[in-house]
Amino acid sequence: MNVAVIGAGWAGLSAAHTLKKAGCAVTVYESGHQPGGRARSVQSPDLSKPVDNGQHILLGAYTETLALMKSCGVDAAEHLHREPLYLGTPNNTFRLRPPRFPGGRAGMLFGLLGALGLSWQSKYHLVRSLYQLERKHWKISPDTPTLSQWLRNQKQTHAACKYFWHPLCLAALNTHPDEADAQIMANVLKDSLGNRHKGATDVLIANDLLTSLWPTQVCRSLNLHLSTPIRRMTRSKNGFCLNDRYEHAAVILATSAHSAKKLLADLPECNDGKTLHTQLSTFEYRRIATLWIELTQPWESLPPRPMLMLEDDPKQHAYGQWLFNHAHIKGSRNRNLLAIVTSDANVLESLPREKAVHYLLNQLATETGDACPMPTIRGHTFVVEKRATFAATPNLARPAAQTPWRGLWLAGDWTDTGYPAVLEGAVRSGLTAAKHVLVGRVQSCL
Repeated sequence: MNVAVIGAGWAGLSAAHTLKKAGCAVTVYESGHQPGGRARSVQSPDLSKPVDNGQHILLGAYTETLALMKSCGVDAAEHLHREPLYLGTPNNTFRLRPPRFPGGRAGMLFGLLGALGLSWQSKYHLVRSLYQLERKHWKISPDTPTLSQWLRNQKQTHAACKYFWHPLCLAALNTHPDEADAQIMANVLKDSLGNRHKGATDVLIANDLLTSLWPTQVCRSLNLHLSTPIRRMTRSKNGFCLNDRYEHAAVILATSAHSAKKLLADLPECNDGKTLHTQLSTFEYRRIATLWIELTQPWESLPPRPMLMLEDDPKQHAYGQWLFNHAHIKGSRNRNLLAIVTSDANVLESLPREKAVHYLLNQLATETGDACPMPTIRGHTFVVEKRATFAATPNLARPAAQTPWRGLWLAGDWTDTGYPAVLEGAVRSGLTAAKHVLVGRVQSCL
């Protein structure tokens, strides 16, 4: 079967890799000059080496991504810094360090009991809420659609929300708890805290560019057309015609939801097609901002953790939420790097870039005041992804992989994966779309 995959992000590449292994003839079309999608690299004249367009993390629970790496012959232990989940501020105002054993929810409960910066009242209600959530099989009543509503019902204290729930929600869903779908957050907790497999809650950070994890290896074996935007898709006698030029029996549309809506416009009209168009129109997008800072030497005097929490407070012009210190990432290709991440960066939209950078650097200096002085800054670059993710709001009708048009499938972290807009969701969506194509191939032979 001759299959086209439109989009060379993690969703498209995982689909193409699966189809290629199954013996399909696969062609991948990518509008950009490099693969990777939201996990591509950028080159800045102010930095000595390329960096990712954002500081991404993986979790030990991301089973499909790790399996994909293994199938490509990539050793995760060599390319990923791995350590148990740690939540803590640079000045140790808050510190949560679950033990390695026992893992999962039990480990988190032990960690919460020993957490620094939470009262016993906060710890009690936190532990109680997680225990009850597991007893209910990680299902949240529709009566409490947003995470903030659920937290109020669970009597979570201000400190618990500030240091535990809000950071986790922003990191996982890139959506403020006042808007975030409580059930999607529960799904994330189920696959991490509720996962009894050892290391499910571990944090995994690439020590090189994300494309080195597996996309580079996959692309070597694919018929990949870079800088080839697909602007038109129509029905043809044997399947689909792209740009009035490329004929394919089946297509996996692995672009953003915004781009997918445009490409579907020239297909034959049908009722289910109108429903899909409506679904694709309801997404609200969120920005993610990353300030990459290159120092003249590694900043080793900070707490020896690659990922630290920052206390964001937009009213005080403190917009950073996470600090990544590559001095403490095992095998890092550039130990002089720092990254300040703002997961829900729409709040920065009205600020000039220079002003945003100024505020982030001031926040960093304020919150690391108890550490040794930061080494001299060699250079920095500010990367803002305008459509980095979608708002994971309640009752958001995300489309399935199947479309009303036979032979056309959708893939992307915005499809109905049960996950928020994370890399694992993108990989899973690509695998799902590829499996549908393969099932269709078998059925056509019967």
